Amino acid sequence: MQKYLLVNGIIIILSAWLLYTVARTARNCLGPWRPDPSASSAKSFKVIANIVLEFAGLFIVLILSMTQVVPVWHIAEIYQPDVILWLKMMAVLLPLKGMMKTIWLVRLHYWVRRSRPVNH
Repeated sequence: MQKYLLVNGIIIILSAWLLYTVARTARNCLGPWRPDPSASSAKSFKVIANIVLEFAGLFIVLILSMTQVVPVWHIAEIYQPDVILWLKMMAVLLPLKGMMKTIWLVRLHYWVRRSRPVNH
């Protein structure tokens, strides 16, 4: 019983954290544009790396769900369907967050290009 409580507690904490970060990303990306004057290529690289990692989770879950490469995944689907369902839901939320970060990065790039003085 204690193991289930521990696992459920971890799942609740991770879910709350992910929902909070998705909401924060949505507010920053889709809300009123407040460009960061300190934005640099190093920050852009960090955002791109995060986007790649967020999409990687979806591809990992898809590969594990659709192939027999790791038979433990299919065994877990039989004995722990709630945990597998939770993993699949999180694998959908992460790319959603990655798409919003991509929109933010495109808006930042557009803002940086427009704010540069024109040299004649």
